[in-house]
Amino acid sequence: MKTKLAALFLSECALLSLGFVACKDSSTEGLAYFPLPDGTYAVAQGSTQYLEEIIIPEKHKGKKVTAIAENAFKDAKLQSITIPDGITSIDKYAFSNCDNLTSVYYKGTTSEWTNITIESPNPYLTTGTRYYYSEAQPSETGNYWHYVDGIPTVWD
Repeated sequence: MKTKLAALFLSECALLSLGFVACKDSSTEGLAYFPLPDGTYAVAQGSTQYLEEIIIPEKHKGKKVTAIAENAFKDAKLQSITIPDGITSIDKYAFSNCDNLTSVYYKGTTSEWTNITIESPNPYLTTGTRYYYSEAQPSETGNYWHYVDGIPTVWD
């Protein structure tokens, strides 16, 4: 099992000359989940700290993922994150020291985003460019995205 995990890790990541590991692929594998009193889950980075792109799933074990935990992605190498529209709260320091985070793909609308309780401080989350999901190419201008082969892609 360890050999299989190591092979999977090495296929997705590269060991840099300074001893750091960098990963480029987006993933939901390796995220950690914590049950909440209401029967939903909060998500945290688990073993994904070296990924540049993370897609948070809408459900874990058949139940909604509704929160991003405190310090969830602290010090992660994230450049982009995809957040499902079922997220209702993002705890403080969830994106602490994520200074590479530039793109936030939200699978909901602008008004749904404003209903999320985002505790401070989360400057990299709130200053990154937010894109809102639209399955069809929108006629109005703005920051919109859709999936192309499972990858969040900005509409031109």
